[in-house]
Amino acid sequence: MRRHAPVFSLLFTAIVGLSLCACGEQTADEVTPQQVVYETRGRIDALPATGSPASELQIYHEEIPSFLHTWPDGDQGMRAMRMPFPLGPDVDLTGFAIGDIVAVTFVVDYDRESGSLLGYRVIELESLPQDTELDLSRPDSE
Repeated sequence: MRRHAPVFSLLFTAIVGLSLCACGEQTADEVTPQQVVYETRGRIDALPATGSPASELQIYHEEIPSFLHTWPDGDQGMRAMRMPFPLGPDVDLTGFAIGDIVAVTFVVDYDRESGSLLGYRVIELESLPQDTELDLSRPDSE
């Protein structure tokens, strides 16, 4: 499975983007989300730029072994990677800078009927000591 990690990264980003767009077209009656909370650690690689709606929070995060690609019984695991993290409404980036080491808590919404990923967002971001050692390695092809 890890042999296709770069392809997965691109597909994951595309699916999430399309899913987020599709969410706006659905009514509450059509989607009953299942929410799952994940935690990881990582390094901030980019912050949203004021006045630039296309910019976003980017975090290079450690592997997330428990991540479900589809709920409740899809493939598990996400390798360490750099990815965008949309912000939940109560997340404030004041005081954070590129290069900061952080603990990230994010919630993923899955469609209960299809199991597909609907969207995700950071719900908590916490600074960690700058000397915190992270495992951001990407495994070789297996």
